[in-house]
Amino acid sequence: MAEIKADTSHHQSLIVSEPDVSDPKLSKSKRLASLDIFRGLTVSLMILVDNTSGEWPVIGHAPWNGCNLADFVMPFFLFIVGMSIALSLKLSPIKPPKQQAAQTTISHYCFFSSAAGSKS
Repeated sequence: MAEIKADTSHHQSLIVSEPDVSDPKLSKSKRLASLDIFRGLTVSLMILVDNTSGEWPVIGHAPWNGCNLADFVMPFFLFIVGMSIALSLKLSPIKPPKQQAAQTTISHYCFFSSAAGSKS
């Protein structure tokens, strides 16, 4: 973090020292800035739709045969979740073989679908 030092001269200017690049605490983040910005815009859109949809009908949910601004919030979030999962799996240091991953996915699907079916 940059240190801010006050100059004691009469000009009252601030001197900001540049951070040391070799500092391990300041390592480059592995986050995707565009995805974070899109997530923030989507949350802002959700708040806008939630608070003003009664006043502005164009922003509110559309009837069955239409599409308004509020109808884009859920697909945007699903896109963000899908991209986040794909990026986190891509950056994961542990990568199982594809055949093992497919077998695990199929076994989980069979187990959880049979467990959900037995409760009814």
